[in-house]
Amino acid sequence: MLNFIIQRLHLTIKIDHRRDRIALYAALSVPVGVIMAAAKLLMGVVFLSSWLLIFGVYYTVLLAAKVLALWRYRQIRIGESPVSAKIKAEQNRPF
Repeated sequence: MLNFIIQRLHLTIKIDHRRDRIALYAALSVPVGVIMAAAKLLMGVVFLSSWLLIFGVYYTVLLAAKVLALWRYRQIRIGESPVSAKIKAEQNRPF
């Protein structure tokens, strides 16, 4: 999973820059955020708890902001890459 995230965000294997490490940690915390948001929302519905529903929505908004920031960071990272890396990234695009 770590190698997939590193390739997806176009990070180098040896992560020297602080911003790259922050992006990597944020990307690794996305699955935990999904689990937390889903669990809070599910428990809120099952127990009819508005408190848990509010926290579920809160975690969902945080998750959306994190994913949006990572998407934007990836776009910036691709923009700063050399031309050969941009071509390779475009060829490896899933769609």
